[in-house]
Amino acid sequence: MNHRLFLSLFLALSSSNVASTFSTRSPSSNVFRSNAKATASAGKNKNKNTNANHPFLQIRGGSDISTSTATSLNSAPVAAVATIATFWQTSPYAAGAIVCAVKASVADMFAQKAAHASTAKQLLQQQQQQPQHQQLQQQDARAGKTDLRRNLAFILYGITYQGMGCEFIYNRLYPVWFGRGTAPTVVLSKVLFNLLFQATLVTLPTAYLIKGFVFRRSTKDALRHYISDIKNHGLIKKYYALWFPVDCIIFSVVPEHFRVTVMAMVSFIWMMILSNVSSRDE
Repeated sequence: MNHRLFLSLFLALSSSNVASTFSTRSPSSNVFRSNAKATASAGKNKNKNTNANHPFLQIRGGSDISTSTATSLNSAPVAAVATIATFWQTSPYAAGAIVCAVKASVADMFAQKAAHASTAKQLLQQQQQQPQHQQLQQQDARAGKTDLRRNLAFILYGITYQGMGCEFIYNRLYPVWFGRGTAPTVVLSKVLFNLLFQATLVTLPTAYLIKGFVFRRSTKDALRHYISDIKNHGLIKKYYALWFPVDCIIFSVVPEHFRVTVMAMVSFIWMMILSNVSSRDE
């Protein structure tokens, strides 16, 4: 009986030791499994970072870096346009002065080059007929030179009147005088006043007065030159033919802060005409 009791106790103790042994080993196995999973995920992340830095995968769009770069490149022109539009709205006088000054200078340069080419051709024909004529030789020497004072006159005209002056007249005074909006009566009143009164009494005389100031001529001589070009060279007719349709479009379609700039683009052609006409008798 005692032997049987002792054997039963021995078997019970043995089974409890085995169970405790397995129970103590199971957490370590779980830790081992979690460490293995962590190692595998770290390897995947390392491969992902390596792929992201690979130049070929960036070109093919295999990473987020290429996507962000493409987005920034696409937004660059939009940001530039927005910056320009903001500058035109916040600094209209400076924007108008810069655009009109550059436009006036370049237009006069083109007109001078065209006039030089025509003069050189005429002198060449006259020299073939009179090769020893001294006056023709002096004119030929002056034919290819750029008149910087004449160019300066048009730059000043572009800054003072076309840039800042027209900004004040068209976008400050016209809305008060004729109203805002694009109704046909409002647009037509602005166009007719601009052509019949402003152009004849202010716009064109100002160009001749500034040019006379640069060339040290009197006000009387400058205005006499202006009247002579109207009578003999059709200055007013040329102005009306170009600016009547342009003014109709500008006052009906173009936003106010861009009107002077659009006028400057169109007046590039007019400045070459004016530069040619106002310099014929010089």
